[in-house]
Parts: sequence; structure tokens; C-alpha cells
Amino acid sequence: MEQYTFSVLKQERLGETLALIHTVFLEYEAPDYSDEGIQEFMRFIEINAIKKMLAENVMRIWTCEIDGRIIGALGARRDHINLLFVNGKYHRKGIARQLLNMMIEYFSPIAVTVNSSPYAVEAYRRLGFVDTDTEQIVNGLRFIPMKRRTKGQDKRGAGQKGTYLVSESLLPFAPILNHPFAEPCHTGNLTNRYPFAP
Repeated sequence: MEQYTFSVLKQERLGETLALIHTVFLEYEAPDYSDEGIQEFMRFIEINAIKKMLAENVMRIWTCEIDGRIIGALGARRDHINLLFVNGKYHRKGIARQLLNMMIEYFSPIAVTVNSSPYAVEAYRRLGFVDTDTEQIVNGLRFIPMKRRTKGQDKRGAGQKGTYLVSESLLPFAPILNHPFAEPCHTGNLTNRYPFAP
């Protein structure tokens, strides 16, 4: 039986982790994106941008490894998944679920949101997420806003459409967070008021 090791990202493994994300993205998600979307995603995972988010505690990353190789990673801030990628050879082995559980245990959110790529929607549904809106396209990135209750939330909150505001605590990070994977896409009558950050 394969032995997986899950942990918080060690700074010296960031390059390897981003290489995994890059590879998995190109194989599974990039085919659904325009050139603009691919370039936008590559800007988001640029090492200095990620280092800045980690240093400023805007994002935290957990990894999964086997035999010393990183095969999975989840990056999140409080209640939103920014990145979740697993090497294709290890899909459907519970790695994404365990990474999600570690994120939930650390942040203890009432609910978790994600802007899922079209490719990952079914995987997120298996993890208990529901669509909260229809597909969106921002800067060439196609995504479906999704949400999963974790605890203490009224059942009516899961999957409901409505009007939401972007967290005001993220406004200082607007230059970094102006990206669909950095902040939930909120819809309703505030669409385009704060698509991700001002």
C-alpha cells in the first residue's frame, strides 16, 4: 500500500510544488482555457507572487508527497480554495479530500468556496461542493463558483444564489487577489462592483 505524507508546505519545496501545479494545469485544465486564460493562470502561480501571499499570510499551502515527491497541493485563504492540484496518476485516491480536511481543520470555516475549472467540477461535487452560480469567464479563465458547508451553517445556505460582498479584509491585497482563483466570484446585483477585489 502506498504511503502518503501530508504536511504544510515547506518553503524550500515551493518550486517543486508550483512545478506540479503547472504540469497538472497544462494537462487537465488548460485545454478548456483560451491563451489569455492560460497566461492569467501562469501569472497567478508565478513564484514571487505566491511567496508574497505566503509571507503576508494571504494563503497557506498543504502538500501530499510519496517517496519524497510532491504529488498534490492545496492552497487556500481562510474559507476559499485558491489552488487544488493532484498528479493525474493519483486521482481518486483520497488525496484531495485529505488536503481539504487539513485546510478545514486549520481554518475552521463555516463553509468553503472555490471557483472550479470546468474539468474539476465533478471532483468538487464528490467532495460535497455544490454550484452557486453558472459558469463565469474572467480574464480568459472559465470557472464555476461552488460552495461546501463544513459546520454550523443553516442548510439553506448551501448552494443558494444571491448577493454577496467581497471580504473587506482582502482589500489591501487587491493587486495580488485580482484573480478568479484568489477570491470567490460573487454574483447577483453586485456583479462587477467587486468581481474579486477593487
